[in-house]
Amino acid sequence: MRLFRSTNMMINIFLPQTKPRDPKKMTPHSHADFEQGSLSLSGSYVHHLRYPWTTDLNNWREDDHALVFSPSLCIMPSTVVHTSQAIGTERTRLVDVFCPPRLDFSMKPGLVNNADEYPMPATAQPT
Repeated sequence: MRLFRSTNMMINIFLPQTKPRDPKKMTPHSHADFEQGSLSLSGSYVHHLRYPWTTDLNNWREDDHALVFSPSLCIMPSTVVHTSQAIGTERTRLVDVFCPPRLDFSMKPGLVNNADEYPMPATAQPT
């Protein structure tokens, strides 16, 4: 992956893939403090989304399995459990966009390609 940061967003550019994602190796996760957009540049994907439950049963939603074709953009709000699955035999290419920038990625030395151009705000520095 190639990771870039600006003041208000972070972009993760994945290498092209030439085979579908192994359904036994999915990575469902959520983010408490930022949104994620998955921009599909080539190929087809299924974005699997699970909405958090609340105490009110009337607000519960069924899982969503959105089949998308390129180009497309799927927005994952914060707290929504999600994972994306490349499908089919065509070449796939995905770019993830995070708003605001991910602190966990930003804290890893050398991971952000343009860290010198967009340093982390002083308020986000480790203590």
